[in-house]
Amino acid sequence: MANESESPKGKDAADSAVETVASPESLLRPLRDQIDAVDAQIVDLVAQRFALVVRVAEVKAAHGLPVVVPERFKAVLARAEERAAARGLAPKVIRRLYEVMHEEACEMESSLIAHRHRSDAGG
Repeated sequence: MANESESPKGKDAADSAVETVASPESLLRPLRDQIDAVDAQIVDLVAQRFALVVRVAEVKAAHGLPVVVPERFKAVLARAEERAAARGLAPKVIRRLYEVMHEEACEMESSLIAHRHRSDAGG
C-alpha cells in the first residue's frame, strides 16, 4: 500500500533530482577546456625554447663550438627532474620529454650550423 500512497509529485521531485546531477560530459568539458589552454601554453613555450636554440646555434657556429655538450644536457635534465619531483610528477616523464626536445634541438643546431658553414664557404 505504500506504493499507492506515493504521490506523483514525490516521483517528479525524485526525477528532478536525477536530472540535476551533472552528466560526465558537462563535468569533463571545463576540465578539457583548461587542458586545451595549458596545451596552447606548452606549444608557445616550446616554440620560445626552439627560438633560443636557433640563437644558440648561431653562437656555436660563429665560434666553432660543438652541437652536443653532454655536461650541459645532464645539468638541464637533472634540474628538470628535480623540479618535476618537487611538483609530484614522475621524473621519468620529464626525462622523456626533455630527451625528445634535446634530440630535436641537436638536429636543428646541426642543420643550422651546416647551413652557415656552407654559406660562409660560398656554397
